[in-house]
Amino acid sequence: RMRLSETKNRCDECRLCYHFGCLDPPLKKSPKQTGYGWICQECDSSSSKEDENEAERKNISQELNMEQKNPKK
Repeated sequence: RMRLSETKNRCDECRLCYHFGCLDPPLKKSPKQTGYGWICQECDSSSSKEDENEAERKNISQELNMEQKNPKK
């Protein structure tokens, strides 16, 4: 019989615990047992939003640099 702590996984970012069966897709065992880290869906989506925001900032910065180099008449 498995202990409750063996059926939960802790997010490496927010440190919250999730039952394997409640995840989508459900986990059968902890990825940490095989040497992998794991972050929950909430933290994963927030990190991708940060990546999108950073990419947008870089794009705007590049556009401003282009306009400064080639001003419209």
